[in-house]
Amino acid sequence: MLNLPEPLRRLIWPSLSLVAGLLVLAAAVYYLKVWLRDRADDSGGQLLLLTEYREMVRRGQLSEEEFRKIKGRMAAALGVTPLREASISPTDVSPPVEGDTEPESEHRT
Repeated sequence: MLNLPEPLRRLIWPSLSLVAGLLVLAAAVYYLKVWLRDRADDSGGQLLLLTEYREMVRRGQLSEEEFRKIKGRMAAALGVTPLREASISPTDVSPPVEGDTEPESEHRT
């Protein structure tokens, strides 16, 4: 081993252990942040999809039963319990405002 004074030799192993522990802690924090960010991205995308499916129900392109099934599957994938919502009936939807037009892609065939 190196020819170091006794006090330095006694500090080498504790110092190396401390540095190694800090590196392990830093790696754990990094991977935790990446995991949480990925999980947040997933749920944000799922929320957008769920909103689009709700719009499809409103437009009559998807039934309430189909929407509930989709929502249940998405909730199970995210590990959450879906909330119960009041169903939307055609009478709950307000008529379009004068001059309010839908894009061509949203017209029902």
